[in-house]
Amino acid sequence: MSRKSFKALGIAAVVLAMTGAGLVFSLSSEAAINIPNPGDICTQMAAMEHTFIPWGASNGPFAPTSGSITGRVGQPITTSDGRQGFNFSVVDFNTGGDVSGLGKLSITLDTSRKPAPGSFIENANGVDNTQQINLFINVDINGKKYRSAEQVTLLSTSVASFPPPSGTAYSLVTKVTLVDAEGKAAFTLPVGQAATIR
Repeated sequence: MSRKSFKALGIAAVVLAMTGAGLVFSLSSEAAINIPNPGDICTQMAAMEHTFIPWGASNGPFAPTSGSITGRVGQPITTSDGRQGFNFSVVDFNTGGDVSGLGKLSITLDTSRKPAPGSFIENANGVDNTQQINLFINVDINGKKYRSAEQVTLLSTSVASFPPPSGTAYSLVTKVTLVDAEGKAAFTLPVGQAATIR
């Protein structure tokens, strides 16, 4: 398939975080990053880490899980200063496992709400790229349902290429409140490392 290329920068070694682990991509500074065609789908396996702080508490169980994230490439974009990239949306997200102090945990994509478009854009300093991933989530803990009260935003400012290579790390950039079926706050997911691409 034909792809439009834009300049890729340095080998990514910085690991950023959500309430879990992240995504890192690496190519040499001489390599080119291809802008995929709109509609292209990318699925990446990811190790995720979350801290579930009960509402009103100062700490809670740490929850490492394993899963995947699937994104769909949107339209190419060019910033006002000439940097190139593309929009990006999440079409599937799932992770889960048995967590000490929490129980059986599953986190999936909430398709009933539409987040702001995500993006993948080359950095102004010529080193790597920045990817922002936006989504809403549903959470199941031992059969009890919760959802994110606000949009979940994952960010990495050191992404070497697309698709993201193994080791790319993303951070949760703002805390997320999980609410129950009645809208009552139950847990907080704090800012920090959240997902790492495998």
